[in-house]
Amino acid sequence: MEKVLEILNSFINYEKIGTIPRDLEIFKDFLKKIGSPHEKLKNIIHIVGTKGKGSVSFYISRFLINSGFKVGTYISPHILDVRERIMLNLEPINEIDFVNLFYQVYDKMEHKKKHFRTYFETLTAMAFLYFYYEDCDYCVIEAGLGGRLDATNVFNKSNVIITKIHFDHIHILGNTLSQIAFEKASVIKENSLVFTSYQENEAFEVIKRIIDERNSKLIFVEFEILENSLGGVKFKMNNRIFKTPLIGNFQAYNCALSIKAFEEITKFEFNQNLFKNVRIPYRFEILEKNNKKIILDVAHNYLSIFEVINNAIKLFKKEPIIIFSLAKDKDLESISKIIEPFFVLLVDIENPRLFKPYEISKFLKRYKIFNNVVLAVEYALNSQYEIVIVTGSTYLISEFLKSL
Repeated sequence: MEKVLEILNSFINYEKIGTIPRDLEIFKDFLKKIGSPHEKLKNIIHIVGTKGKGSVSFYISRFLINSGFKVGTYISPHILDVRERIMLNLEPINEIDFVNLFYQVYDKMEHKKKHFRTYFETLTAMAFLYFYYEDCDYCVIEAGLGGRLDATNVFNKSNVIITKIHFDHIHILGNTLSQIAFEKASVIKENSLVFTSYQENEAFEVIKRIIDERNSKLIFVEFEILENSLGGVKFKMNNRIFKTPLIGNFQAYNCALSIKAFEEITKFEFNQNLFKNVRIPYRFEILEKNNKKIILDVAHNYLSIFEVINNAIKLFKKEPIIIFSLAKDKDLESISKIIEPFFVLLVDIENPRLFKPYEISKFLKRYKIFNNVVLAVEYALNSQYEIVIVTGSTYLISEFLKSL
């Protein structure tokens, strides 16, 4: 496994560079060399959007598993182990299968040509092979970045879930909601079911136009939040009441989308038992230490970070202290306005993709800089604050978990 990771980590990694390839045809040609596994997959559910893609991937996968289906789930990024990205029934692929699949893909690469496979493309190809070999009943595929040029956008047929669209990766996807919506909605294929819920008008108009152009069917999901507590979120949809055990108003959006897609695609009626074992890692997860609540959330764009902090304040009625880092491809100026009212502990993580703490501190009034997350957590736990939020970057969450 170590040798495989060494080779894999030597590949171009656009997640770290903060950009994407500009040509899908080269990757499609490569997939032919490994037998076009993407064309043999059954019941593909393709998930795009700015906020909530990961949550919807976990929700709908769990509902399908609890209904007796065999489910392949492909997500990104990972937090601790790259195998988290490729899951069978929401269990990470084992090391033996990971290594075998890697070499199947690696052996077909033309190593001396300039179009060498990237980190994300390699993992995507491995996921397609794995789900084909395992004969999955459903394949839940989360797009990496955008959609139109994403390596996951190679299917001839799929149903699509579009989560909330907002500003993110604007240097790649565009600086208007209509541009961003176009990039994401471009994964829609002919005669597909397309699920979405409340969107800004600018984004929604683009989604509707692409759906019409491709003779697909829009299923718009309406819901009403009834209650948000530490026990979960209760909401009403189609005169039925549901309660997700996960915390935060934003989970009602993700859950409602997932339930509706599950029912329309499988033709099964949803029941509360399908929530059994629902867990979405590091989305408003609460740990307790030193009589304090530590909230972990991989939120890393404006809307997500706003929701996490706002939700924490509503639930606990106390001002939090925030442990924070942020990637350079994010809108620092806008995001800093969300965290600026709070005391912020900035962590200096050795990663070229992240802003240095001094760059973030220019936008803050109350802050302290730490060389590592252990010192930041220690400071927070010894402070007057009872609520600690760790957010802003998957890299930060990863460092925090390693420190445990």
